[in-house]
Amino acid sequence: MARVELPDELFTAIGCVSAHNAYLEDMVRFVVSSHATGFVSHGAVIFEGQSMDWLIANGVAVLDSRLSGSGIVNDHPEPLAQTNQLRSLL
Repeated sequence: MARVELPDELFTAIGCVSAHNAYLEDMVRFVVSSHATGFVSHGAVIFEGQSMDWLIANGVAVLDSRLSGSGIVNDHPEPLAQTNQLRSLL
């Protein structure tokens, strides 16, 4: 089997995507844990090390529970529609 040489730019691009993905996961983890625990740091440990799929699924559940009793859903249906779009991707 012949070895294929890949351009250095490709490795740079892969590194950038990987770094941005890690940043995105940290931000999603922060947002979900903040809403779930009310910014209590010791509760955030539940969200450490979880997969992105798990974070999204639980983030949707947290938002559903927070929005359902607040009246926000009736006043602003857009977040609920976006949440339902995310749910359909899972």
